[in-house]
Amino acid sequence: MPPVKRIVSTSFWEDDKVVNSFTPEDKYFMLYLLTNPHTKQLGIYPLNVKMAAFETGYSFESVLSLLERFEKSHKIIVRSKTTSEIAIKNFLCYSVMKGGKPVLDCLYSDVRSVKDKGLLSFVIHHLVSRDDLTDTVSAFVKDMINKVDPIYNIEYNMENTNDKVNDNDNDNDSTVAVRSTYAKRTTKGKGNDDKKRKAEHEFQAGITEIISHLNNKTNTGYRPETKSTRECISKILKAGYTVDDCKAVIDCKVQEWNGTEMQKYLRPSTLFADCHFEEYLQASRMKKPSSQNRQPNPKSSYDEYNDLNKFERCEQEIERQIAAGERERAPWE
Repeated sequence: MPPVKRIVSTSFWEDDKVVNSFTPEDKYFMLYLLTNPHTKQLGIYPLNVKMAAFETGYSFESVLSLLERFEKSHKIIVRSKTTSEIAIKNFLCYSVMKGGKPVLDCLYSDVRSVKDKGLLSFVIHHLVSRDDLTDTVSAFVKDMINKVDPIYNIEYNMENTNDKVNDNDNDNDSTVAVRSTYAKRTTKGKGNDDKKRKAEHEFQAGITEIISHLNNKTNTGYRPETKSTRECISKILKAGYTVDDCKAVIDCKVQEWNGTEMQKYLRPSTLFADCHFEEYLQASRMKKPSSQNRQPNPKSSYDEYNDLNKFERCEQEIERQIAAGERERAPWE
């Protein structure tokens, strides 16, 4: 089988993010992420850090640093630490210049190979409101949006799906064009329904991103489609807090509780409980003293008792809500 070709649009070099935010190192690494031999048509693929270091000529530590910068600072990719897969958010906007059944077959084949379905949900929810997709990709996204929610109960029925779109045949089935994920998009006016739909999909994608961050930090497997999980995070987001606020709380409590008796409370129902979230968020925003100036201040048994007593009260409140029918019991509760 001849090697797959990846074609990067020249608009990559004119994009505002590339021009204003990217270092020369970033530009080189982004081109690597778009064109390396492990890429898939879907834009979700496993990436071995050691192999990436060998292929780019960077050190192992440099590749890890670049991946972290692209995920947290540039917000271009999402990584799964449990499966070592990465997802380039808008890869499908630019990875298909021609379409038809061969491309759809390739996309559905890639879907089946994705191990972390949270990445698939994240990508699809980001693409559903785009207006610059080809007919083939648009049909694929509309079909998949009903299958990635709930994420872990996807039923693939593709016998008739692949015949829906055949906008043009590929001249070379082994040639797949990739434009930059930063090519400038055109915007068109949309009705209120489209705006509501876009907002809802972005909202659900935010929940998926938060749970994925929690799983990566705690090496757990909470599922973003679980009703009780979605409800507790939804309340926080609807109260005006952001996805970054939720991530900050996760990072703060993982650092504080990991390896202690409180580790068992690193779960959605506790971290995003109405009675605690504001307190946790303010604690995460407090400036921590440096290790050189920090004075020993071990917790007394009384302090630990107060911490545990606080959670007992929260547990009682959760039990009251369940008994009153205000919420459902989560699988881990």
